[in-house]
Amino acid sequence: MAGNSSDVIINEAEFLKAASQCKQYCEKLQTVINTYQEIMNSMITFGIKDRLITNNVGVICLEIMKYAPMLEDIGIEINKLVKQYLVDIDRIDKFNY
Repeated sequence: MAGNSSDVIINEAEFLKAASQCKQYCEKLQTVINTYQEIMNSMITFGIKDRLITNNVGVICLEIMKYAPMLEDIGIEINKLVKQYLVDIDRIDKFNY
C-alpha cells in the first residue's frame, strides 16, 4: 500500500480463489458428516442389537446432522462476504486504471 490509507490493492482472482477454497472445505466437511452418518446408520441397522448403544448412536447421528446445514450456510456466507468486500473495495478505490 502506498499513499492514502484508503488505497488498497487486491488481486481479485486470488481473493475469489480463497473464497472458493473455503467453500470447498465446507463441502468436504459436509461429505465427512454424511459419510459418518451413513456408517452410524449401518451400525444401527445391521450391527448393533443393544438398545442402549443403538440409542446413543442415534443421538450422535442427530447431533452430527445439525452441523451439515451450518457448514452449507458458512460456505454461502463466505461467498457473500467476499463479493461484498470486492464491491466495497471497488467503490472506495481511488486509482484510475
